[in-house]
Amino acid sequence: MTAKPVTKGKIKIKGEIKVFSKKAKMLVLMLTMLMVLSVFIGCSSQPSGQSAPQEKPKEEVKAEEPKGEVKKPIEISWGSSSAGGGYYYATGVLAPIVSEKYDYINVTNIATGASADNVKRILLGELDFGMAHGSNAWEGANGVGQFKGLETDNIRIVSYYMPGPHYFVTLTKNKGINSLKDLEGKTIAMGQPGSGAQYNSDVIIDTLGYKVKREYLQFSDAGRALADGQLEAVGGTGIPVGAISELSETQGVKIIPFTDEEMGKLLAAHSFYYDDKIPAGAYKGIMEPVRVPFVPFFIIAHKDVPDYVVEDVLTTIYDPEVYKKLGDGYGQWKFTRPGLDIMKNSGVKIHPAALKFFEDNVNKYNFDDYGNEGWVDKNK
Repeated sequence: MTAKPVTKGKIKIKGEIKVFSKKAKMLVLMLTMLMVLSVFIGCSSQPSGQSAPQEKPKEEVKAEEPKGEVKKPIEISWGSSSAGGGYYYATGVLAPIVSEKYDYINVTNIATGASADNVKRILLGELDFGMAHGSNAWEGANGVGQFKGLETDNIRIVSYYMPGPHYFVTLTKNKGINSLKDLEGKTIAMGQPGSGAQYNSDVIIDTLGYKVKREYLQFSDAGRALADGQLEAVGGTGIPVGAISELSETQGVKIIPFTDEEMGKLLAAHSFYYDDKIPAGAYKGIMEPVRVPFVPFFIIAHKDVPDYVVEDVLTTIYDPEVYKKLGDGYGQWKFTRPGLDIMKNSGVKIHPAALKFFEDNVNKYNFDDYGNEGWVDKNK
């Protein structure tokens, strides 16, 4: 038979008439109402005249970025020196203060071969921070000598630490040793292998052309050997050096001065040294200023140390109360000051967070008050 026109409650399918049951009619009605309702809600959520935007794939939706840099917990390896060396004592005073002040930082004082070793290990990515002589830092940044072939761009300067006089010291009772030339044929402790003291001792003796018997010892061992008569002199960089301070109190020491000729020859060969004098009283029994070559000391860091870590370390050091505590804990800290001019002339890149810290805080801190109490008269 011929199909009839579609009427309410019926659907035309292949020319046949199908009649909905009561339940089917209700289901169709409910679905229709849901569709109308969803269209109404979707349209009402948009401003008049605007179409609804297409939904983005879930993978393109990004969480809101947190404000400021998140300070994740971090272990800081700070290279110092051997036991008895100045860097070891200095880092031992600083490390617990920083760790206590900031929950996310834990600073470990790593005993090393000192300056040159610290530079090498920062270039290799084995240390985060360290102390170093300007001479070693410059050579590391330029791939010279023992640092040839290493990743020279890894090193950054964080702060000037102190002036670094290099000197040779003997016991007061050694009457026959009054000049560097008198050391010819004598046995000298040049410093621990890999240290700045060792580097400077070797460079100076080699440049001046004196023939000596060289021993490479930790400062504590060198001090005992000098006291026992197994050595005639010890090379040291920076003041005070713990082992030499002890000898000045128990045995009596004298610092050997450089002549005009010796100083001129050294400075002509190595531009990172400068001519200056260790003041009287730097060690007990030193009664007159002594002319020796100087090299600046720096706090250095790996370039990948986060900016906020560098900023927090510097904020700690230059906080007036902490600065005093550091100086009371170990005398070398009393020399510490920004020294931005020295840093810029070092030939080594400055960590950007350090540069920003010193430039931004010129008015906050009176930096002229820092570094003026380093030289203490031990004769008083």
